[in-house]
Amino acid sequence: METIAQPQIFCVEDDKMYQGLIENELVKKGYENISMFSSGKTFIDNLYKMPDIVFLDYSLEEEFTGIDLLRKVKSFNPDIQVIMLSGQENMEVAVNSLKYGAYDYVIKNDFAYRRISTLIGRICKWNTMLKRSKQLKRTERGIFLALGLVVAAAAVFSFMY
Repeated sequence: METIAQPQIFCVEDDKMYQGLIENELVKKGYENISMFSSGKTFIDNLYKMPDIVFLDYSLEEEFTGIDLLRKVKSFNPDIQVIMLSGQENMEVAVNSLKYGAYDYVIKNDFAYRRISTLIGRICKWNTMLKRSKQLKRTERGIFLALGLVVAAAAVFSFMY
């Protein structure tokens, strides 16, 4: 059985206490590639590092909202999976997050850590399947290209001889 690589995880949370709780929980679960950001600007400046998963606070206390950052992430690379975190149990907020491309919406409560861990596992499996699918498509294209070249060469040789 193939092992799933450690995901690169970013967390954008302006509440230092909650940020620390998330980081501790992720480390306890064995995740190592974790980057924590307390501002949207710093997060955007580091987006080039291509995280696999982003935990994003819906209500940031600065110039960017969580939705603004979600849209930036998805326009930068739609394959980055974003999980919105919020203290709001508002259906409209959750639907809005999903509408703009969030993988899921997690309410900050006692069950959030368990849910976060489950979501990371699902995303890792999904990303592995997505990479395999892309590799198969590249292989398939290569085979068709090679077949096309063989057919073209055969046609050229049939005219020559």
